[in-house]
Amino acid sequence: MKSFACYPDFFGRMAAKASSLFRHGARPWLQMALLSVGGLILRAEVPAASTEPKPFPVAATEANHSNAVAPSPALTNAAPAGKTGSNTPTIGQFSSTNFDAPGTGIRNVQPGSTDLAKFQIEFEAAQKLHEAKDLKRAEIALIQILESRWPDELKRPVLLELGIVMQEQREYPKAQQLFSEYGRRYEKDPRIPEVLLRQAYLYREMGIPEMALSKFYAVMSTCLNLKLDDTEYYQKLVLRAQSEIAETYYLQGKFEEASDYFSRLLRLETGDLERSNVLYKLVRCEVNLAKYTQAVANATLYLEKYSDYVDAPETRFLLADSLKKLGRNKEAIAQMDLLLRKQSAQSKVDPQQWLYWQERAGNDIANQLYREGDFLSALQVYQALAALNTSAEWQIPVWYQIALVYENLKQGQKAVELYDKILARQKEEGQKEAGEALKAVAEMAAWRKQYLDWESKARLANQELQPPEAKSESPL
Repeated sequence: MKSFACYPDFFGRMAAKASSLFRHGARPWLQMALLSVGGLILRAEVPAASTEPKPFPVAATEANHSNAVAPSPALTNAAPAGKTGSNTPTIGQFSSTNFDAPGTGIRNVQPGSTDLAKFQIEFEAAQKLHEAKDLKRAEIALIQILESRWPDELKRPVLLELGIVMQEQREYPKAQQLFSEYGRRYEKDPRIPEVLLRQAYLYREMGIPEMALSKFYAVMSTCLNLKLDDTEYYQKLVLRAQSEIAETYYLQGKFEEASDYFSRLLRLETGDLERSNVLYKLVRCEVNLAKYTQAVANATLYLEKYSDYVDAPETRFLLADSLKKLGRNKEAIAQMDLLLRKQSAQSKVDPQQWLYWQERAGNDIANQLYREGDFLSALQVYQALAALNTSAEWQIPVWYQIALVYENLKQGQKAVELYDKILARQKEEGQKEAGEALKAVAEMAAWRKQYLDWESKARLANQELQPPEAKSESPL
């Protein structure tokens, strides 16, 4: 956990900016918005933004807008090719142009006089700096407009634009202060739900999930209380807030609450929900809660509808693992066989993703079967794994496991043949500077081969020492 207070240049810049504002007669609310950030930082430790995996894809329709907060992938009914495999929504991707509150576009200032025309020129210049990613100059230009004599109503889009600029500069406490000021000054503004949604994403990125949840709930209540005309727009915002509540619980590891919200989302009849992603996460929640029967049902449903999506291989692994936990070994092996032999359109688009889950799933299931003494089933999976990847780093350890299975099945000759195969391959790879792991496997294979040779000789010697009657009666 880190505090911004450990960065002295931050306070230097804050002091310089505050001094400039006071010298130029800054408005009190702006002074407080910027200066109170220091107090906020001193009072609270702000953890670094989470970089967790699983991947949450951002919808292609909104991912390219630099001034937007990304929606949860649960909100867009995107085609499988549009998914990216990243699981965490990012800050700075909620477009003010493609998801605008009705009649509140920040570019809709219509000049009725020379002064208003001048205001629009200044504002558009600041916006162009923003679009060009010259964020520091855009910040200065926007502050100058806010400090000018323009009426507060004209400054409304400027204040919001400044908050977005601060957000994109990762100045999250400043952005929060500016969004809060916007909400205080324009509490009946149609964009208040969007502002609250931005604040929720920021709090989650700052590692304060409780505050994020509070803001997501506030989005829903505000949409109801404003009683505005464009119901479709606000219904989408409410759906987004509901999805992000589930997502926040999910990222916290609160799978019981997340499972409840994901189940509610799936019951909604709307085309704005990416059901594949919601269903996939519901399966993961149920596996973490050891609700394997529900996980089997939902994973099966997912694979029936979305078998070529990027999360399909992991979902099939979760299905096979859940079946194994329920003692349904034959069904688990059948699912593993489907995964190991799957040649789908998506596997060609993202072969590494499929290969990872094929290798991990097969290895996990085969090892479980081996530990339980189901050697024939383990052999079936290991043999499929050996054909999956021809690299020495993968095949040599798998061959070693197959040889151990043959030993347990009392087929010593087949085991020796595989150990010889391992030693020959390791010798070949030795010229290419094989890694330490391969050398270790080769050493174990050599030791097992010697042991089997000794065991075989000892057995023959023991037979030679037995009387002729015992020899004739001894089993082959």
